[in-house]
Amino acid sequence: MAFYRVGEAFIEVVATGREPALIGLALKAPDLDATVVQIRLCGGPVSDPKPAVQGGRIASVWSEHLKWGLAIMGT
Repeated sequence: MAFYRVGEAFIEVVATGREPALIGLALKAPDLDATVVQIRLCGGPVSDPKPAVQGGRIASVWSEHLKWGLAIMGT
């Protein structure tokens, strides 16, 4: 796994031995806790925030729900 900074964004590259594919998307929220609450109020299956490898915190929408990963990042 490697992280590349592109302006204010990061690109995370993961080698799996499979064909290249989009396996997930991460979005930044100004208020992670409020975002998690809103996702849950809409019926979205989202994890509790936890420390992120990239710094800050991260919450994930369960990939089985979307068929690919969606992460919400914040402080």
